[in-house]
Amino acid sequence: MEDNDFILERIKNDNGKRYTSQDAIERRNARKKLVKIAINPKHGSFAIPKYFSKEDNNGKDLRVALAEYIESLEDTHRDINQDVYDNFVNDHNWYIKCGKLFFFKEPNDLVKIIHRLEVVEVDTRRKWKIDNYDGAESIGYFEEPKLVNADLNMYEW
Repeated sequence: MEDNDFILERIKNDNGKRYTSQDAIERRNARKKLVKIAINPKHGSFAIPKYFSKEDNNGKDLRVALAEYIESLEDTHRDINQDVYDNFVNDHNWYIKCGKLFFFKEPNDLVKIIHRLEVVEVDTRRKWKIDNYDGAESIGYFEEPKLVNADLNMYEW
């Protein structure tokens, strides 16, 4: 069966609207293309808040479940500047959040270590990885090799 024959195959959705199977695949891929995960954007170790239960992630990847948890929390500030951060170090709140940035500390922590996480989007249609440099994490995508010389079958990344 050729690819063009595959497109002619028909399926129905719940509303009775007809799509080609290729349309269905594209719709599924479009829904799944962006996934939010939690990363540690600064140097240091990846920490998980004490209030987040790893058992409640319903089989999801830990970083996906953690991103959903962070997004479910209310924003505490419109902007997190040095004054907000300095006040947070000494106040009784366990977290501060502004959009995708999330700072937290463990309750009753005498050392007052502040951890930082960030929720980032990953395009799962592309091959990707979490890059790590001294604990600072970022998302890196793998690129397909480029043909340099067809006669030699030579490629570069």
